[in-house]
Amino acid sequence: AYSGANPFAGFTKFPEMSRSFYLQRADIPILLSCCPPFLSGMVSDNLYLGLRAGEARGLLRASFRPEEGVSGYISLNVADTKGGKLKARHGAYLAAKTARIALIPEVRARMKRQPVTLAHPYFYDADGQPVSKSRLERAIKRAFEAATPRLAELRGLSLPNFQTLVREAGGFTWHTLRHTAATWDGFEAGFSESELMQKYRWSDRKMCSRYVHSGDEYAERAARKRMEVG
Repeated sequence: AYSGANPFAGFTKFPEMSRSFYLQRADIPILLSCCPPFLSGMVSDNLYLGLRAGEARGLLRASFRPEEGVSGYISLNVADTKGGKLKARHGAYLAAKTARIALIPEVRARMKRQPVTLAHPYFYDADGQPVSKSRLERAIKRAFEAATPRLAELRGLSLPNFQTLVREAGGFTWHTLRHTAATWDGFEAGFSESELMQKYRWSDRKMCSRYVHSGDEYAERAARKRMEVG
C-alpha cells in the first residue's frame, strides 16, 4: 500500500456546484396538473415545508401538532434529518432534539383531512402505503417532464433551451422543491438568516446563499422597493 505524501495535497478543491434551478409561483399550477394524486399533495405541502425526500417519506401523522401554538407546527426528530447528525451550532434546537416548522392554513387544512391514526404515514399512495424512494423519484421526474413544454412556453424559451437551462442548473428533482421553499421563505416571507437555518436544519450560514436564489423576479422586486423608498 502507498504510504507516501498525498500527491493531491497542494490542489485547491473546486467549490461544490449549487443547484440553482427553482420554481416560480406561476410554475406551480402547471406542475401540479401533471402530478398523480398522491404526488400533488406531497409537492404542494413541500413547497412550504421544504423537507428532504427521506424526511417527507418518513413523515407520520403524529409529527403534526395542530393544536399547539398560533397555527400549530410539525415536529421533526433529529434522527429523521439528513444523516441523523446533531446540529452543533443550534444549542436550543439540540436541547429539544427536534426541529419545529410552523404550519400555514393550507397545510393545516390538508393535514386535518389525513387519517387520524398517528402512526400512519402523512404522505402515502393510492393504496394507503408509504411512498418508496424509487417511486417518488420516478413520479417527480415524469411530472416535471410532462410539464416541461408549458414551463418553457411560460418563460418564452424554446423547449431545447429550457431543457438545457434546467440541466445546467442541476436538473429537477425532489430537492428542487426544498430550494424553491427556501427561496420563497428568504425573498417573499422575509425569513432572517437564523430563521432559515433553524427551519431547514442547516449548521453552516453558507447554506443560505446556496439555497436562497435571487432570480430576475426578485431583483426586479428589490429595485422597485428601492425606488419606492427613494
